[in-house]
Amino acid sequence: MGRKLAIVFGVVSVGFVLVLAMALSWPAPSTDGEFAVNYNPTEWPQVEPDGEYETRNGDRLPLRVYGESESETALILLHGISIYGYYFDEMATYLADQSTVRVYVPDLRGHGYAPGPPGDLDYEEQLVDDVADLVAHVREEMPLARVVVGGHSGGGGLAVHFAGSYQSEGVDGYLLLAPALGLDAPSTNEEFGGLIKVRLPRVIGLSLFNAVGVDALDGFDVLYMAYPEERQRERMVLTYSWRYAKGFTPPDYAAALESIDVPLLLVAGSEDEVFDAEHYPSIIEEHAPHGEVVIKPGYNHFADVLNRQDTLEIYASWLEGLE
Repeated sequence: MGRKLAIVFGVVSVGFVLVLAMALSWPAPSTDGEFAVNYNPTEWPQVEPDGEYETRNGDRLPLRVYGESESETALILLHGISIYGYYFDEMATYLADQSTVRVYVPDLRGHGYAPGPPGDLDYEEQLVDDVADLVAHVREEMPLARVVVGGHSGGGGLAVHFAGSYQSEGVDGYLLLAPALGLDAPSTNEEFGGLIKVRLPRVIGLSLFNAVGVDALDGFDVLYMAYPEERQRERMVLTYSWRYAKGFTPPDYAAALESIDVPLLLVAGSEDEVFDAEHYPSIIEEHAPHGEVVIKPGYNHFADVLNRQDTLEIYASWLEGLE
């Protein structure tokens, strides 16, 4: 009987390994096809970093800084995937000019002018550690200021991921612009407007490995950006590892949102091409009921949410009203 069980166990184990091997080697998805996102990175002006901050491992990550150090509020803005901090320039300039806010815009690790292999990390929580180090840097420069962590798209997801970590204590607010809350969130659109292609069989295989404590293969690519060639610009990231994908978004968006006990504002457009914005109000009502949600009719994922005059006024007014 014992020998039969051993044979069955061996067959099942071999079958499991073969299935995982097939999942990991599954071909990458095609990045051709319909691209519905109304955003062309090449049309936005290049704004190079004018500062930097040091992380706990000694790396120096680039910053763009707007406004005066005597401001009452410091706003950290985290950019989304593929691109980097330059695209916040109009928004950051407006907020620094129109309100008592100093804005810090980093290039996240592996993006833009930052060090590190594009689209990969040393370990899964490294982005959260980098945000914590930036918060510490801001507090050193502005010890009396309120500190707000904000982000757009993937950067919004990173802000929520950070909020759910033990390192978020002392942050005074969160500004989420069409945030990526993770593959299991109701707001996640499986098509992503054609912007992101997911190597789902590989994600499933790596998730199974993670479930049994194996993360050695987390450097495998799983996300592929589908920007047409004419919309690609220098320093863009076009592929992401499983480790980086997990590092951006919260492992449990509900728990992370429920941990937030400070002011929160989420803004998105009803015509968001990347996420299903109609789900944001119910998500916040259920998991962060003190938070505010604004869904702008007809607005899209990028330029409208970031740079339209009325959305900029909403951000400035909310930041001014923090106490």
